[in-house]
Amino acid sequence: MLDPYLFARCLSQSLQACLVVAFCAAWARRTDRTAIVSGLGWGVVAAVPATAIASWLFGRTSYQARWEAGLATISLCLSAWFALAIWRRDESSEPRQRGIGVVVLCAIAAALVIVRQTMEIGVVLKAAIFDVRSVPAMLTIAAGTGTGILASLAWMQLAQRLSTATLLKATRVFAIMFVAQVAFYALHEGSEAGYLPWSQFLHAATEPYGPDSVFGTYVTVLLLFVPLAVVGAVYLDESIADPVTRIVTYGAIVVGGLVLFLSATGVPSFKGPETVATAATDLAVSHDPERMLGAPHILFSHTHRDADYGHLAVSKLDTPNAAREVAQLKCSRVSFGLDRGVCVQPRPGDPGNTGNAANKDAYDAVIFNSGLWPVHTLPLTGTVSRTRTSADGRYGAVTTFLSGQAHGYAAASFSTQTLLLDMRAGVSLGDLEQFSTLRDGKPFKNADFNFWGVTFAASDSNRFYATLRTGTTYYLVRGDVAKRTLTIVAENVECPSLSPDEKTIAFKRRVNPMPNAWRLFVLDLATMTDKPVAMVGNYVDDQVEWLDATHILYALPHLGTADVWVAPIDASGPARLLIRDAESPIVVRQPASARPVTTH
Repeated sequence: MLDPYLFARCLSQSLQACLVVAFCAAWARRTDRTAIVSGLGWGVVAAVPATAIASWLFGRTSYQARWEAGLATISLCLSAWFALAIWRRDESSEPRQRGIGVVVLCAIAAALVIVRQTMEIGVVLKAAIFDVRSVPAMLTIAAGTGTGILASLAWMQLAQRLSTATLLKATRVFAIMFVAQVAFYALHEGSEAGYLPWSQFLHAATEPYGPDSVFGTYVTVLLLFVPLAVVGAVYLDESIADPVTRIVTYGAIVVGGLVLFLSATGVPSFKGPETVATAATDLAVSHDPERMLGAPHILFSHTHRDADYGHLAVSKLDTPNAAREVAQLKCSRVSFGLDRGVCVQPRPGDPGNTGNAANKDAYDAVIFNSGLWPVHTLPLTGTVSRTRTSADGRYGAVTTFLSGQAHGYAAASFSTQTLLLDMRAGVSLGDLEQFSTLRDGKPFKNADFNFWGVTFAASDSNRFYATLRTGTTYYLVRGDVAKRTLTIVAENVECPSLSPDEKTIAFKRRVNPMPNAWRLFVLDLATMTDKPVAMVGNYVDDQVEWLDATHILYALPHLGTADVWVAPIDASGPARLLIRDAESPIVVRQPASARPVTTH
């Protein structure tokens, strides 16, 4: 069965790669620019081997966002030249350029524009063949890509039957739309690569409309449908003399097209449930966190864009979205157990450290007490990813990216470091790569081991689970701190989170080759069977927290910030917003008597 989103994504990329060449070739052929037509043809031929090479390199690089930003910027310049060229008047009097230099330049331009998209299709196809090993995914990729190519060829055939004036109008509309789209994508990818001022904010704000979003995927079809609508409008204008009939016909076409587009994209919720309106009222924020620590509460990172952005915050467990108290600690990730917690924070005094993925050596693990005051600080290497604390506050774990930060766990290659911490002494107990790993009772070791997503057992902090990746395989491992051993217990489990009753592990799994194809699942440890979390059908890249034995918490991005959602692990109810402008939630269940509040 074909995956609708994967099909739409490959169709979108194929149209972006091929349509601009098709429109440019049709225009150049009509205006007798033979050198441009010849160059575009050679560019298409060159794009085939170039796609194979670029896909291999793109899949191996740790700087995919830089590639995308650079190619998008080049495509923007080329598409702007195309738009200016077709907007010139007196096309018939323009000199026809026939030199070999024009052929070469057009060939390079066409190859770059095509490969910018086809290399990403190639990476996804490789993942479908070797990682996911899914025949339906392979067929879906081929169908989506082929449809885009056929649509582009169909336009070239139609263009031959249009008058010069009609072709020029449709081509101009396409050029404007394509320039606008590529300019937006260049902004989005440039911010993801960390090249722009306020990159973190710009990337989060543009992500819901970016190339990997539902909106960005489906809006690409307008690059074909709007020029076709222009052709239809010209035809109707020539065929219908009565102005009233013409207006009614135009209106019906516009409304019908809009309804079809909104149905395809799921508007008004382009971005899924995370865009439910939540900002109707101002947040009730104050700065006396200790007054909420004596009862069950939730700790989280405050992501509202104000002076307290990124600080540790506290809300009551029974009314988490009503009011919050903000502490002095600034935490990108936070965890807590009994009387000790870990706050992974930007390193004070590091110029320009805003948490951007391009910065390295810019974070510290701050161990804090039950009064939310720091007691130990350990320097970290790399970019923050995950942190967890055992329920008794004895141990902690922090994962950072050493490379491959630009795309996180979706990157084809990356390197992580996961440290275990002694929370009482405030020292590191070493990297998980220093532990001995067993598979089927035998030692198991590869040079490409990467660990992340530690989660501790509530009843015994010496026991924990984590993810191990080697090659293209993801393993669930069970760890023993005292013995410094790891035992493989399952496959295809990422970012595990053990339930309070220790019967279930919630985790994420990549369900198709797309980078944003992670969905939430639960694993029954008694039967070792898993199933998807039915009420969370959208993309989630988070290590979830358990609210109780049947509900999980997770963060979803939302226009430059994030919100915390709650969902049942069965189908007993819908997912719903729990805390707006928050991420990295940790539920603190212990009564006040078990957690003595201290101020220093």
